[in-house]
Amino acid sequence: MLVISRKAGQSFVISDNIVVTVVSIDKDVVKIGIDAAKDIKVLRSELLDKIKDSMKNSVFKEKDMNSLLKVLKDENKKL
Repeated sequence: MLVISRKAGQSFVISDNIVVTVVSIDKDVVKIGIDAAKDIKVLRSELLDKIKDSMKNSVFKEKDMNSLLKVLKDENKKL
């Protein structure tokens, strides 16, 4: 794991096309912005864990998984 120190307003780049910016720091909460192409899936880890748990407990086809990821991504944008 790479650990990086950044201040509010500072950024770092992943793979030449993903920019992660520290938007604000307030007590124990850090808000980050992620600028990436629309085809790159960005999910909170707890949502990904829920998806993995669902897959363990049921049978998913790949197309069903992609549909679920799209729904979760859309829900994530609303937050």
